[in-house]
Amino acid sequence: MKHYFEDDTIETHQQGITRCIETIAPAIDEDAVNILISHLTVQGGKTSDSERPLTIGTVESVQKGVFDIFDYVMLGHLHHPFSIEDDKIKYSGSLLQYSFSEAGSS
Repeated sequence: MKHYFEDDTIETHQQGITRCIETIAPAIDEDAVNILISHLTVQGGKTSDSERPLTIGTVESVQKGVFDIFDYVMLGHLHHPFSIEDDKIKYSGSLLQYSFSEAGSS
């Protein structure tokens, strides 16, 4: 993201996601329902045996507060379907189970 924004101060995934959301924030219509769809890990997410550690290289989980300007956030990456923050942030889960810990979760 530092290359896209031409900003060498962006050093973490959190900083990059924050910058992306700050960039689109002026386009948010407060009179409409604003939905974000993404493939990332939010702090507080439930992992299963098939997922790798959430901090591989520079990719890490992001704080859920960065999504406050959205009414609903739909995410992928973690394989269990679940919600964070009173159903505002949802993981859809995976259609396929990749480990025994995911059995019956789709």
